[in-house]
Amino acid sequence: MQKMPVTYHHKRQLIINELQTCLYQVSRLRVLHKQIVLLFVIFSLISCSENKITSKLQTAEDLLWSRPDSCILFLKNLDFSTMSTKDIYVCALYNEHAMLKMNQGIEDDSKLLGLKDYFEKTNNHRYAGEACYIIGRNLELEQNLPMATFYQKEAEAHLLQADNVPAQ
Repeated sequence: MQKMPVTYHHKRQLIINELQTCLYQVSRLRVLHKQIVLLFVIFSLISCSENKITSKLQTAEDLLWSRPDSCILFLKNLDFSTMSTKDIYVCALYNEHAMLKMNQGIEDDSKLLGLKDYFEKTNNHRYAGEACYIIGRNLELEQNLPMATFYQKEAEAHLLQADNVPAQ
């Protein structure tokens, strides 16, 4: 096979193709850089709002263990429209737990069963265990000891799998 001589036109076309490839790669890098910056901005905004909500939940949890009546009042004054579904469910769980701690009991077990199911589906063993504990304590107050024992064992199983379980 005979080698074709490289003409000026071929060299020019090769250089243009090379430049277009480089420009395309540079423009892709610019787009990638903009996307990365946008992701960092979004994550920083999310983390700021999460810290704000988390501090509210931490305050509610602290009140739950020390002053359950204040916990209920604190939870009633929260703006739930800015919270995530998980945070709203955690607040509902804290409210039920505070009511139980004040010996008011629980009127409707189905709400707690719904909370327990939600936390089990999201693999949040800490809150699923707490929901089971509250259900078990309420059943104990109602003198339904076999079911109370069942839920207490279920609470223990969840809490053994959980991270960050409060010492109380």
